[in-house]
Amino acid sequence: MGGKAESRPLAPRGETKAPPDLLGPALETLGAVVRALAEFADPHEDSRSEPFKADAERWAQHVTIAAPAPVGEASADDASTGATEASVAADGYVRRDWEGLRRFVREHCRLRALQTATVVGDLRETLWLFIRNLHQAFADDGETDSDMRSRLTRLETLARGATTSDLKREVLETAQDLGVMIETRQRRHRT
Repeated sequence: MGGKAESRPLAPRGETKAPPDLLGPALETLGAVVRALAEFADPHEDSRSEPFKADAERWAQHVTIAAPAPVGEASADDASTGATEASVAADGYVRRDWEGLRRFVREHCRLRALQTATVVGDLRETLWLFIRNLHQAFADDGETDSDMRSRLTRLETLARGATTSDLKREVLETAQDLGVMIETRQRRHRT
């Protein structure tokens, strides 16, 4: 016993042999997962978000109620209807296009990872340019203390490849120190 669940053999790949009382909730959950991917697609970041949301909904329906799978993602496509039929095997079980669903989700994850890398890269480049210009402005002014110069140099290096948490921490510390330095200068120039 030992609190372990009873182990059951898995059905061969592509076949569903689970009793309907277990299969229904699993299919509903998988459909909800696919819908969640669509729910958080950002229309401001990606022009493909609306078509993705529509395809995700079609995939969720394919999984949950055996509606036709979206064309272009399914294994057996029917261009005239824009969808494929879920096949019914001789044993009466509905065959869904699991491979097509895997490809759909994997491609979505791949594109999101590429988009995230691009956004992070753009932010790093923007931050690096800002730091470089700020560093140059202080160098031209001639009043930058050595601590601030070393911090700005460190930020330039971090902007090129540090973890985002290290970069965030350093930017916040530098911004705080920069604020103190500017206040000190303003007091000095007023007197």
